[in-house]
Amino acid sequence: MTLYRKNKNYINSDFLFRFVLNRSLIYNSSWEDPAIDRQYLNINDGDNVAMITSAGCNVLDILLDIPESIHTADINFRQNALLELKIAAIKYTDHEILFELFGNGRFKDFRSLYFDLLRNNVSDSAKSFWDSHYHFFTGKDSLFFHGATGKFAILLNKMINSKKGLREQIDMFFESSSLDEQVENYNKFEENFWNFFTTKIINTKYALSFLGVPKMQRDKIEENLGDFLRKKLKHTFTNIEIGTNYFWRLYFYGEYSEECSPEYLKYENFETLRRNIDKIHIYNSDYKTMLDKHPDYFSHFLLLDHQDWLDEKKQMNEWASIFRSAKNNAKFTARSVSDDNSLMRNSNIFVDTKLSHTMNFQDRVRTYKSLYLGCIL
Repeated sequence: MTLYRKNKNYINSDFLFRFVLNRSLIYNSSWEDPAIDRQYLNINDGDNVAMITSAGCNVLDILLDIPESIHTADINFRQNALLELKIAAIKYTDHEILFELFGNGRFKDFRSLYFDLLRNNVSDSAKSFWDSHYHFFTGKDSLFFHGATGKFAILLNKMINSKKGLREQIDMFFESSSLDEQVENYNKFEENFWNFFTTKIINTKYALSFLGVPKMQRDKIEENLGDFLRKKLKHTFTNIEIGTNYFWRLYFYGEYSEECSPEYLKYENFETLRRNIDKIHIYNSDYKTMLDKHPDYFSHFLLLDHQDWLDEKKQMNEWASIFRSAKNNAKFTARSVSDDNSLMRNSNIFVDTKLSHTMNFQDRVRTYKSLYLGCIL
């Protein structure tokens, strides 16, 4: 009976994930550190990049390296709709409006801006989403408290605000002026934050569905997720200066600051984005389908944690597509919640294990167990 109930919960939670995936915007921001990818990949003019859209943040950050083209795919058209809206804002508004929309996550008169200007410059599939979701920018909550991950962020912040003194402790942490002060401030709120209630929320398979974690990936996590995240975040929050960690700032506050935001939102990068924005090509498809259309074309592949979503057969099929579409010595980056990915030992793949391990410890998100920096032989 116990085994049956456990399996039933897996089935129900996976059904919930698929329900969320098929009906919702899941990621309102990208959660893989593009600084790691950009440092390793060293993208230049003439390079052609294959990506997965997610929330489009990292697509735009990669564009700042000015490749010849970026091709990006997502099976959830809503994720592409978010990127399309960002592209339209870059092309037809200014930096101030771009930051209000995607830095603050709010724009009081967004309905007029959307229907008068932006709507005419996105695809039909993007229109079908934003026509009924423009309220993401106009209500009490910011864009970053909408979508599946946004619902989880609301729950997290309600918990923080309900515990006496915890919000003030977190504010002090994010305002730390040195790493020593940051460590001291984190130690003050660590126990208060990682309480029983928080751990219970994080460890539920239903919460993970709203965080965009499918069953295939959940099964790869080898330990209690609450303990896993606590260890990873302790490293991040006590070893990497929080002043540049826009990922976690967003989750705790629902907005970026001008000083702590993705590179694509920085004023000094706006004109570079605008000059190169038409180099982005978007596909409402899975990654493999996009790759199969471009044999011997791509010099760089960003896989995010995508391989965790696939069983071994699908992983092998996708790698076959990567090999067919890759130029000689093409580079790739990938992440996983596990450190046991046998396919990374393929004879056609070289992974710089030492560099991968070193750079994984520099990652500002730190929610993955392993990072793979490699090339295709």
